[in-house]
Amino acid sequence: MGYHPGPGALEIDGAGTKATGLVHSDGNLSITGSDMQLTAGVEYGANLTTELLGTNSIDPAPRQVEPGGSPITRQIEDFRPGSQIAQQAGSDYHSIDAFSCVGGVWTPAPGAVPSGIVYVPCDVNLSAVGSQINATIAAEGKITITGADITVQPSIQDMPSLVIAATGADAVVVLGANVKLGGTVFAPQGTVRAAGLGGTYRCGVVAARIAVVGANNSFLVDQDCRIER
Repeated sequence: MGYHPGPGALEIDGAGTKATGLVHSDGNLSITGSDMQLTAGVEYGANLTTELLGTNSIDPAPRQVEPGGSPITRQIEDFRPGSQIAQQAGSDYHSIDAFSCVGGVWTPAPGAVPSGIVYVPCDVNLSAVGSQINATIAAEGKITITGADITVQPSIQDMPSLVIAATGADAVVVLGANVKLGGTVFAPQGTVRAAGLGGTYRCGVVAARIAVVGANNSFLVDQDCRIER
């Protein structure tokens, strides 16, 4: 996971959080949950707060580092119509018409999200229970996932699951249970709030602020989690 500077940049306040990749905050880091498994390193740039309950495994111990060295970040500009990524994707690139945004929100019906790269000019609400979405969703607004058992799996190699232009609070909110995001989540100017139960976030989250407040959420990193420069 990667984070930008700022107070309260990373808050892990849930129960049963598991991270197999580096947990890094350029700003403050607060770990106040229970039954944590953070096993690939924990870094913070400013202040560390810990208040742990239950049985926890945080090894190696958290260490303070100099802020900086931000990870590679995908921006919404990379996915807008006419961008290099859009041109390379060809027929696998889909731009949702603004008329499909009802009240400023696109809420796709079950099976209505095309595979490939999907650009959305507004907020997105994924609410269809049990949806299997084989796409990267790049949104100009916020993304909220309220349905249970939703999977967002990029169909193009090395692509993220979600790219969000929204700034400030709740740029991405995951409320549904057993949500699986098969690629990185990028919200470089906003907050990502993992508030669901039993979610899987593969290849991490990069955001201005992250709040893990749900239970039994896993942030998994493997050798295929990479982005070509």
